[in-house]
Amino acid sequence: MRQVYRFLIYDAVCIEGDTSIREKNLLCRLATVADRIIAPLRALEEEQRHQKQTQQQQQQHPQQQQHPEQQQDLSGRQQQDGDESLQIYLKDFFEISDLLHIQRLALRLPHLSDGIIFTPVHLPYATGICPLLLKWKPPHLNTADFCVNPLYDERGIPRLFQLYVLDMGLLTFKGHFLAPYGKMYKELLTIASRSRLGGMVVECYWHPAAPVYTYIPSLKTGGGGGGARGDKEFARRLIEWEKMNGPKPFYDLENGTWKEGGWVVERFRTDKTTPNSFLVVNKILQSIDDGITFPSLLREFERYKQHGKRSVRELYSLPPPAVQRAPPPYCAFHTEEHDYCHENGVL
Repeated sequence: MRQVYRFLIYDAVCIEGDTSIREKNLLCRLATVADRIIAPLRALEEEQRHQKQTQQQQQQHPQQQQHPEQQQDLSGRQQQDGDESLQIYLKDFFEISDLLHIQRLALRLPHLSDGIIFTPVHLPYATGICPLLLKWKPPHLNTADFCVNPLYDERGIPRLFQLYVLDMGLLTFKGHFLAPYGKMYKELLTIASRSRLGGMVVECYWHPAAPVYTYIPSLKTGGGGGGARGDKEFARRLIEWEKMNGPKPFYDLENGTWKEGGWVVERFRTDKTTPNSFLVVNKILQSIDDGITFPSLLREFERYKQHGKRSVRELYSLPPPAVQRAPPPYCAFHTEEHDYCHENGVL
């Protein structure tokens, strides 16, 4: 089966050396993409389709000789039926008033939609982190990537998994443990029982309540309690621990606390070698605590309308297209049946 790749353009910084594009507002940047990339591409595709039809007609009527250079398409390659392995589209944007439409449209996507991006319209392109660009996700779809580190008992059996994040570029443990829940956890346990994980990255979601529970072991720095016998037992376990884990702190896996809720493994990130940063994980936790639901967004939009806020259509007008050989798509609110990647909204 032939694979088709789709390249979705959702913004522009520079086109053919023109760096002034990044200084324009969002609609002008998208209009430039529509005018200088999408429209010429669609015109080229239309011309190639017309050329293919001409070739087919000439094959049906061999008495009409075909000119040699007409046997190739405009790119110089021999034209083949269905040779569209790379498709380029301008990603759709919507008004903030289209939230319900976006929700219905998300159900028709060929993939799972994990949220809505609210993009500032009037700003130039911002590199790095743009604090005014907001992404909303349902609380249950907020996930974080961690590096897992198993804690083994004195018999070499993995008992718990620490979750590491990046802090100042270093893998750091910030007190998060993996909840022993779900099918992926069983797979992780099997892998850790057979061999060392070697910095495996896992994507986790936060489940706030039962039936998910997380065990938090006790950190031991010395002394075992229980008299001389307890001290000897602790010393023996500590020696075993140091043989397997080197200078890492020793966790008493038998004396700890069960807490309701926890991080649950959703999938293994074989495409990543590093986890999220400590700051990113904190923001994800804050987003989970905020618990902003889709009905909350709709109520906020109603307040937005009551304050007389004008739509993007009313605030901005698009520049006239420079290319007239093909009708340019209306870039900011352009919709096509074949482009179902509608995760973005316009704020």
